[in-house]
Formats: sequence, C-alpha cells, structure tokens
Amino acid sequence: MEQIKKNIKKSIKNQEVVELKKEEKEFLYNNLNSLNRIPLNRVFELFAKTKGVEFDDLWYFAESSKGHSLTTIRNRLIHGHGITVRFIANFSVALENLKLYAQRMLLADLGWSFKKSRAFRRDQSFVEKWESAREKISNWK
Repeated sequence: MEQIKKNIKKSIKNQEVVELKKEEKEFLYNNLNSLNRIPLNRVFELFAKTKGVEFDDLWYFAESSKGHSLTTIRNRLIHGHGITVRFIANFSVALENLKLYAQRMLLADLGWSFKKSRAFRRDQSFVEKWESAREKISNWK
C-alpha cells in the first residue's frame, strides 16, 4: 500500500491537467490514508449477511434510488448542510431508525435473536412513518 501511496503522490505532484494550489495538493495527500479504509456500506452489508440481521423494514441505511438514506443524511450533515426547523421531526424519525439498527446489530453480535426484542418492528404504520419522513427530507437542499 505504501508504494501505491507514493505513486499517487507523485501523480498528484506531476499532473498537468488541472492547476492545483499547494493547499489542494496537501488536502489530497492527507486523504491518501483513506485508501486503507473499508467503505462503511460494505462493512455494514457484510455484518448483516454474516449475522443474519434483517433491516428491510427500516429506513435505508445506504444509498438508494428511493430517496435519502441514513448515510446520505449523515454525509450531508458532516459536510455542512444545515438543518432547518422544517425537517426536525423527520430527522427524529431517522434517528429512531438508526437506534433500531444499532439495537439489532448489538443483539445479533451478542448472539441474541433480535426478532424476539422490541428492536424487531414490522408494522406498516412504522414503515409508512419513515417513508413519509424520507420523502420530506428528499426536498432538503
């Protein structure tokens, strides 16, 4: 991996397609350590598959063509998109879903059946609630 990083640094330094400022090059160099990280979505998928945890009744964790996922919301918040009062209730619904994800994962990791817990919810009103909130958040600019 170190040789790859060296090659990428060399490419950044010598590239001529776009004129990069010193700060921009430093930003790119500092992000090279990200090459060692496994993407969150991939780790999540592997965990769910390995532990047999079901999330199909919850707000989508990862990118989806059906609206903002929980990771989309997280990424937008991290990168400075502000929250307006208009969306507060919808973010509360997202947090409720995130809590259920965490509970199911913890139970599965402990070897307990989440299906016998309160973390297992499949009622239609719950699904309709997060689908409605997700739809409203999709208008978040």
